[in-house]
Amino acid sequence: MTAIHALRTRLTALLQMMRAQFLIGIIFPLTVGMLITVYHTGTFRPLGFLLVAGIGLGAHIATNVYNDIYDTCQHADSTTTRPEVR
Repeated sequence: MTAIHALRTRLTALLQMMRAQFLIGIIFPLTVGMLITVYHTGTFRPLGFLLVAGIGLGAHIATNVYNDIYDTCQHADSTTTRPEVR
């Protein structure tokens, strides 16, 4: 196995564990909230937006990972199936 193949395999597993395909569920509301704020105040604070986005994404990812751990401990995944992420 080459180093690139090993890295790709690990990255795929990490993205699957984070449920990266569902991150739009937090990115979209953050962006809409930012646009509403800019509309009402007339200013955009990139540092504030990045801070809130980082906290939101971190909380979202942590919740997804925690849910996977909990499901594994409760053997919930043995009764349900998920499609593979490609």
